[in-house]
Amino acid sequence: MPALTGASTAQPHESLFWRFSQQRAIRHGDWKLVRGPQSQAWELYNLADDIGETTDLAACLLYTSPSPRDRTRYRMPSSA
Repeated sequence: MPALTGASTAQPHESLFWRFSQQRAIRHGDWKLVRGPQSQAWELYNLADDIGETTDLAACLLYTSPSPRDRTRYRMPSSA
């Protein structure tokens, strides 16, 4: 438990997945993908630039792709 006690500052996992009731989220580096209980859409945030989660980047990505097949080419950017 070095991460909890402060003995280690390294991230214990590359990605973190969690679910609470109907809420779901994935955290990977500076990126967070989340879906709330009342939402059918996923929201994407870059926490390094937007710690308050005010700008949903998922909406921007969906409109930059001309076809649904092209959307599968998007990958979550590396935080490194």
